[in-house]
Amino acid sequence: MMRDFEYAQDIIDMVSAIQAISPKGHIEEFRNHAGIGKDDFKIASPEFSGTLAAVDGSNAMVAESGSFAVAAVRSALAGYEGGRRAFLSTSGLRIVRIGPSPVSEAYEQLYLDCFGFPPDAVLETEDRARAAAVFRDTLEYFTAFSAIDRLGEGDVLLLDGSLRVGHGSHFPVMVRLLQHAGMQGVAVAAVAKSTSATWGGGRPLVPTVAMLAREMGIGEPWYLRLPVEVLDHQPHREWQRGSLFVSRLHARAPRAFKVEIPGGIDDEWVERIFAACGAYADDGRVPGYPFPLLEAHRTSAIREDTVEQVQQDIMKGMNRLDLAWHDYHELFGDYHDELDRY
Repeated sequence: MMRDFEYAQDIIDMVSAIQAISPKGHIEEFRNHAGIGKDDFKIASPEFSGTLAAVDGSNAMVAESGSFAVAAVRSALAGYEGGRRAFLSTSGLRIVRIGPSPVSEAYEQLYLDCFGFPPDAVLETEDRARAAAVFRDTLEYFTAFSAIDRLGEGDVLLLDGSLRVGHGSHFPVMVRLLQHAGMQGVAVAAVAKSTSATWGGGRPLVPTVAMLAREMGIGEPWYLRLPVEVLDHQPHREWQRGSLFVSRLHARAPRAFKVEIPGGIDDEWVERIFAACGAYADDGRVPGYPFPLLEAHRTSAIREDTVEQVQQDIMKGMNRLDLAWHDYHELFGDYHDELDRY
């Protein structure tokens, strides 16, 4: 790349912006802002005798035309007991249409299939990526219900992401999910691979907590409960169902994680959740990340070969209806694909 003046200045400006929000130099300010002392960090005992299950999902765009898109979605469930896999399953691959109408009828049908009642909020299709993510989340919640049905008293279920739903139709689902888990005696927590949570006007929350723990000499695995008031902003606060934690589960973990646990759960259950996470956080490939979540992620992931297979199956189906290869490319062809070849 040509290192011209404008490019060099862009890099300088970017590094300066990163420095401005970096936790370094703001640790004491955060400690006072959040009111955190050394005793607020809790050590997780990595001893857990129950079953730890995890749910994750995936979505991928298969084809896009000017008026509508085709997406693939899938979720997976992995369960471990005594250090070994106890079960592994998927929802199966679902192919959904996003558009051309401004409200998705396909979403209403999938939601009804999963939960037995219609959604109380429509899914708009203008933002296709967001719509595909809502389809994926629907399958994840459906799989989470099935997970709770096969778990028992004292077991733990991990969800990927957050207990704060991103679409209004999922709020009653989350409420019922947590109620169902409570009746079964199953503890639920959500672990975020990454988070946009910030404090103090845009400073990243999780790296700040991790740096504070290092300065205080806190040994892993640790976890810290934080008041939600430390956050700059929470989107969809009205759909929030969890208490906020940050945790680093292994000394070789490259980063800490944001964890959400339903509000009102007592300290004994919180300890059990982090004990379960710590017991399965020593996988050498991703130390510090609960392995059942990794297994669910790998199982649900929709990779390029799967996308290509779905595309081929759609073309074959079109051919049976007298729609030829060029008809597919008239609908879904993209000149970016052509340009990228040169």
